[in-house]
Amino acid sequence: MGHFYLILILASFSLSYFSIRDDKVYDAKNNQLYNSESFISLLNQDSDFYNNQNFKIYIKSHKNLQFKKNWWTHLILIGSWGAGLEGINHPERWEEGGDNYNLGDDNSPPGIDNIIIGSVFYVSYYKYNQIRKERSLYKLIQDYNHFYFQKDREQNPPYSFVDNVGNIDYWKLSASVGASTEKVGASTLDISLDFKITNKDYFYFSYGNFLILGQGIGAGYKHYLKSRYNHSSFLGISFSGSMIGDGNSMPRTGKSCNLALGQSIKILNRARESLFVNIGLVVSYTNIRFYENSGLGKKYSLEILPLINLETRF
Repeated sequence: MGHFYLILILASFSLSYFSIRDDKVYDAKNNQLYNSESFISLLNQDSDFYNNQNFKIYIKSHKNLQFKKNWWTHLILIGSWGAGLEGINHPERWEEGGDNYNLGDDNSPPGIDNIIIGSVFYVSYYKYNQIRKERSLYKLIQDYNHFYFQKDREQNPPYSFVDNVGNIDYWKLSASVGASTEKVGASTLDISLDFKITNKDYFYFSYGNFLILGQGIGAGYKHYLKSRYNHSSFLGISFSGSMIGDGNSMPRTGKSCNLALGQSIKILNRARESLFVNIGLVVSYTNIRFYENSGLGKKYSLEILPLINLETRF
C-alpha cells in the first residue's frame, strides 16, 4: 500500500492541476487551455478516469451537442417553422378544395403554435445537454484534482438549481386575485407552485379559474429585475391551456402563449407571506378570441390584455 501512495505522489508531479477558464479546461502547470475534444482525448488515456461516471456524462452530452448527433433536431425546427409559416400565409390550402384538405380530418391550418413548439423543443434539447455537459465537467475536474492532488471538492457546480429540485425549501406557493392574465390566460383567480432558481428567477406551474365560466392550467418562467421579495419590474413567459363554457353548451378548449411585462409593488409584509399589487400588460397569442386578427391566420389571434391583480407570495 505504501508503494501505491509513493507512486501516486511521484505521478502527481508530472500531472496537471485543472480548472475551468473561458469555458475551457485550464492546465495550470503548462499554462494551456484544452477544448472539449482535446480534453476528452487526454483523459481517455488515463486508466483511472476513462470509466469515471462524470466523464461518461461529459462525453455523451458533448457528442449530443455536435451536428452529426443532433442533425434531426434541426430538421424538426425547420419543419415546424415551414409548416407554421405556410399555415399563416396560405390558410386556404386547408379549406375544402385546397391542396392540404382531407375529408374527416382536422383541417385547421398550422400556425405560430407549430413554430413555438418546434423552437421550444430545439432550445430545450440544446440547453439540457449544455447543462449536463457543464455540470459533469465541473464534477469531473473536482474528481481529478481530488484523486491526484488530494484537493477538497468544491460544492458550487454551475446551474446549482438542478440540485434543489428535490428540496422542498425551494418550492413556494403564490395566489393572485384580479385580472390574472399572465400565467393561465384569462383568469380571475390562480394558484401557483413556484420553483426558485434564484431570488430573481422562477419556474411556475399554475391552476386558474375564470369566475364560474372556465378553468385552465399553465407553466412558465418569470424574471424579476431586482427580487421576488421586493418592489420590482418583471418579465414572464407562459404556456397555458383553458376550458371555457357557460354550462348551456359544449365547453370550448383553448391554448395560449403569453408574454408579460409589468411592475410588482409590495404593499404588505409579514413573517410568512407578502402581499403585492401587480400591474402590466400581457401579449397573448391564443385561440380564445376577444377580437379578430386575421393577419395571423384564422386559427389564432394576437391579444393585448391588462394585468391588474393582488398576489400573495409565501
